Amino acid sequence: MKKWQGIFTLISMVSTLLFFLALSNNSLAGWVHRDDFLKTYPWLYDAPIGQGRNTCLVCHEKKGDQLTPYGEHYFATYWYTEEFDFKIIELIDSDEDGYDNITEIREGFNPGDKKIHP
Repeated sequence: MKKWQGIFTLISMVSTLLFFLALSNNSLAGWVHRDDFLKTYPWLYDAPIGQGRNTCLVCHEKKGDQLTPYGEHYFATYWYTEEFDFKIIELIDSDEDGYDNITEIREGFNPGDKKIHP
């Protein structure tokens, strides 16, 4: 009986470890993209948090993993160039609000949110 309890405990511990590793890999990938965004647009390092400019909300909806139109365009760059590149989508108006992405970014607005624009 004790042998089986030990095996179940070991399986439980390994499952928990694998779960947290998978979770951290997703979060780590997000930070990599966020850092690339800030390297591409370094003036946003000092921008106020919460306006969607230098946070995950530029590419992701508040609801979770759902992407904004800007995020969809950014991730699509990989399929065409085999690398992620924010520069490629600068002249696109991802959220279709009448302003291209780089104009919104330069003026401090979220290029993925149609309701927020210059």
